[in-house]
Amino acid sequence: MTGFLAMGCSEILVHGCDACLGLGFGLLVPPDLAARVCQRLFPWAPGDGAPWPALLWANGRVELPGHRRVGPDWVWHCAPLDEWDGTIPTWRDPSPAPVMPGAAAGHGADGSTPG
Repeated sequence: MTGFLAMGCSEILVHGCDACLGLGFGLLVPPDLAARVCQRLFPWAPGDGAPWPALLWANGRVELPGHRRVGPDWVWHCAPLDEWDGTIPTWRDPSPAPVMPGAAAGHGADGSTPG
């Protein structure tokens, strides 16, 4: 359960930051909140610096000095922390995305047509 709560917090913080930057100002994130979210979802993230930049780095938003940039295949670890195997997971799904019946070009997932 805590993993899913942390995912929600991460989404609000990171996308909130995106929105604020788009409006021309920054977002002040409490360091303890950023640290808790980062430690819960990204146990491999560096913990020796400021937690907000580490959370942004783990979400692929910024570079972090001394660490390889996170690629587009990053994932978080929302399963219980004791299930983490010590590796940095990535999203690599060779299967194509499922298509809902009726979701062909110009149709909604329920088979409806626009307009």
